[in-house]
Amino acid sequence: MMSFEAFANEVVNRMKTRLGDNYNVSIHRTLKNNSIVQPQLVIQEKGRKSGPAIYLKGQYQLYGQNPCSEQMDRVIDNIGHLLGEQKATLDELSQWGNLLSDYQNVKERVLFRLVNTEDNQEMLKEVPHIPYLDLSVVFYLYLSQSEEGIMSAVITNQHMEFWDVTAEDLYEAAKINTPEKMPARFCSMLDILAETAGISKEALSSEWGEDMFQIEEDDDIPQLYVLSNQGGVNGAASILYPGMLKICAETLKKDLYILPSNVHEVLLVPHEEKVDAEELAEMIQHINRESVPREDWLSDHVYFYNCEDDKLAAV
Repeated sequence: MMSFEAFANEVVNRMKTRLGDNYNVSIHRTLKNNSIVQPQLVIQEKGRKSGPAIYLKGQYQLYGQNPCSEQMDRVIDNIGHLLGEQKATLDELSQWGNLLSDYQNVKERVLFRLVNTEDNQEMLKEVPHIPYLDLSVVFYLYLSQSEEGIMSAVITNQHMEFWDVTAEDLYEAAKINTPEKMPARFCSMLDILAETAGISKEALSSEWGEDMFQIEEDDDIPQLYVLSNQGGVNGAASILYPGMLKICAETLKKDLYILPSNVHEVLLVPHEEKVDAEELAEMIQHINRESVPREDWLSDHVYFYNCEDDKLAAV
């Protein structure tokens, strides 16, 4: 199988042949969450300032399923399809041009998400942010949503200066908008497993028999709950929703340990004397290293929420 570099060069050459001289085709390296650099295929029509961009990692994986000339043809056809979709998205985005010039037009679309501060130093130089524990709150514009996902735009320092607003202004707006646009979802890990299996929780418990109830009731195994949003994207930010952690704690009638599983969700563990915070820290570190893509890491630290004080702090 050819190396990724050889694959990328082959894609560039084939797309140049396919599109002709009216397009510039090149590879750009884009900084993603946690300072992960991912190569993108950028296709820019001559005379235009921007154009569609396709991440090549997924296309390389597609090619690797059956590395041959015919599979490369399928990759090129797939890229062509994605380019058509992105062009439609860019055309839609261009309609926002005039609206983006006035903060009042977009204020209700300002949302927030959480990133790890230490791992995103370069990115944080370019965007407004607010420190939160070992994390940072950053902001984006929610433009539209479809079956393909959410169309959004990162809010940069340039946007903030142009709008003459502060990071605190953005946070106050996002604190209202994010729970409305991305409603929270709080459920048990058993609910998640049942949903993944496509059956009811009762049926899952019945299928797994007594072992499931032993897991649920075992004094040595902490029960896990999941807090995210209904879309499952950037759901860890739901810990910022006003009153959300208090609702979870009062529902479980316990203070909570918070395990920042990834940028899309956090795990909640009701506080018990038997629960060891150091073991939880080892658990989240193991989950990060073994089960979470590097670009989705949030934190290796465990947090503790005291319901009476309504405070979240690092353990």
